[in-house]
Amino acid sequence: MNREMEHINVLAGEIGYRVATTEGEHRAANYIEQELHNYGLQKVRQEAFRSPSEGVSGFFPYILALIGSSLIAPLAPRLGLGGMLASPAQPQRHRHSPGKR
Repeated sequence: MNREMEHINVLAGEIGYRVATTEGEHRAANYIEQELHNYGLQKVRQEAFRSPSEGVSGFFPYILALIGSSLIAPLAPRLGLGGMLASPAQPQRHRHSPGKR
């Protein structure tokens, strides 16, 4: 597996949802910061910022993300996002004609 897919597996698989101000967002930010340090970047740091959803707790951010994605999914093909929501393509076997190579 290449490095890019390893990062995707960690962020999307192990860490999961990264809605603003949630534990997932903090874990993802820490992971990315550490990976940038591992690549040799020296002046990498996170900066704090105020978010309107800081007072929101529990499942509310997840419900908002679910509602938002449910509203966008039907429009995705018209917005040119169809490929982003589709499952990965399966490799096809090439058939060779008898006698030809």
